[in-house]
Amino acid sequence: MNRRDFLRLVSAAPVWSVMPVWSRQGNPVFGRTLLLLELNGGNDGINTLIPYRESAYYRQRPTLALPVDQILQLNEQTGMHPALESLMPLWEAGEMAWIQGLGYPQPNRSHFRSIAIWDSASASDEIKSEGWLSPVVKALPLRDQKPLDGIMIGRNKGPLAGEGMRVVSLSDSDVFLRRAASVKPVGQISGNPALQHILQVQREIGHAAAALRERLTAQTHSIVDRFPSSRFGRELALAARLIISGVDVPVIKVAQSGYDTHSHQSAKHRRLLTEVAKGLVAFRSVLTESRDWNRTLVMSYGEFGRRVAENASAGTDHGTAAPYFVLGGAVKQGLFGEAPSLSSLDGGDIRFTVDLRSYYGAVALKWFGVSGDGIVGKGHNSLDFLH
Repeated sequence: MNRRDFLRLVSAAPVWSVMPVWSRQGNPVFGRTLLLLELNGGNDGINTLIPYRESAYYRQRPTLALPVDQILQLNEQTGMHPALESLMPLWEAGEMAWIQGLGYPQPNRSHFRSIAIWDSASASDEIKSEGWLSPVVKALPLRDQKPLDGIMIGRNKGPLAGEGMRVVSLSDSDVFLRRAASVKPVGQISGNPALQHILQVQREIGHAAAALRERLTAQTHSIVDRFPSSRFGRELALAARLIISGVDVPVIKVAQSGYDTHSHQSAKHRRLLTEVAKGLVAFRSVLTESRDWNRTLVMSYGEFGRRVAENASAGTDHGTAAPYFVLGGAVKQGLFGEAPSLSSLDGGDIRFTVDLRSYYGAVALKWFGVSGDGIVGKGHNSLDFLH
């Protein structure tokens, strides 16, 4: 392998401890997978989980408010955007929950800073280099025997950032596998520790690529065609292929972009929610067929919601709190946390009712069996949305 081949391969899949390992039976030793779904840009939670009985909803949003007869009513107060209709069977099957009013004290409306707070579960005035999931994954049984902590389908390690974390960033599996296939093995060269390390990384990338290629290639057409053809659909299809293939990894992250809807929001928002709903229905379908659904938890999050009042451009501006959903066979159906008021506002913004650390603490404890005390901290009780 020459230097050019190595750099091309690393650019396709940056690797921080590079060789995935699968159990002999093809089932992950960790047993459970958390699929993180980042709704990038700041989803309008008010038009996603709609408080359709509040008069302020219609007063503050004369053009953006959804008519009552179009809303998918979950109870007498709250309903979902009609674009999420594909998810109603999951709700009715008891496999979907909403956590209302998620946020944090002293909210920040910067995309960059707020997602950093969500990724690290830090305070608003605190900078952390470690993601909130990193100590959780490090505490998993048998973790030291496995070289891979997570797969980021994209570039940002976010919740899995930190020293000693073994994370693969995989933006395009086909590019990675094609480039990896062109890499030729290199022999052992002694006498230079730094060079030895580089060569070992090269060898491990080759082994990892070969294992991925063997497990993923056979599923490409049978699975990918069932997902939306968008970038998000392809990422979700790749996540499904990894899980079905038995990749031994506790966390996979995908993202859907486009939620920064400052203008002409209605059509954009409907398109995005339709895409996420159809993608997740396909995801559930293929994992149900492979019997992997009950060991998979989908957890959505994002940097912030939108302001209550629509702006002059038929859109919404950066806000604070928002609702997020979880999906999976271990989920308890329901609306968790207190629904925030649209009339008792903080400078035009919703007051958060559930601290994001309670959300994270519940996943750490109930999904991974790891104490969430370090995340939740004092004064925050974890939520009870998982069996």
